[in-house]
Amino acid sequence: MPFFALALSAELSNVTRLGPSDIEEFRWHLKFRCQSCEEVSEKWHWAVLTEGSSIDLSSSRGAAQFAEKCPGCGRVNTLRVVEKSFKEYSIEKNGQFQHIARFECRGMVPIEFKPSDGWHCYGEETDTHFDDIDLSEDWAEYDEKAQLPVEINNVRAEFVKVKDR
Repeated sequence: MPFFALALSAELSNVTRLGPSDIEEFRWHLKFRCQSCEEVSEKWHWAVLTEGSSIDLSSSRGAAQFAEKCPGCGRVNTLRVVEKSFKEYSIEKNGQFQHIARFECRGMVPIEFKPSDGWHCYGEETDTHFDDIDLSEDWAEYDEKAQLPVEINNVRAEFVKVKDR
């Protein structure tokens, strides 16, 4: 059962602790490649941790947040969002890739992540909370307490195969 870490890179300006606002409701928008036939998904899929969103797997023990029959070979591939694997992106390693979540994938490899809405962060100096951030494009706001502009730019993502949860 391969595990993949989602590594995020961003340029933060006067903010830190970037992460999903509500980890239970956050939609992880992903594209996959089938490990059997190498078919690549053309459309975006999403997985969420919300209670009741799990799919019981009849062919094995456990559950997943996403399952799909590959249109190329017919194999059913699954993805499980690993609970308690979430980390916020920190300004201490600004501009570097940092692991923010892990996924257990069976029969598929995640190849793309689309950062969209549902993010939050905090002012670096004031801890001012900024919520409902959409990272599908660069984001800018103003921290009234610090009297500084705050920004998140150049968000990039990659998946890294990891050995364990």
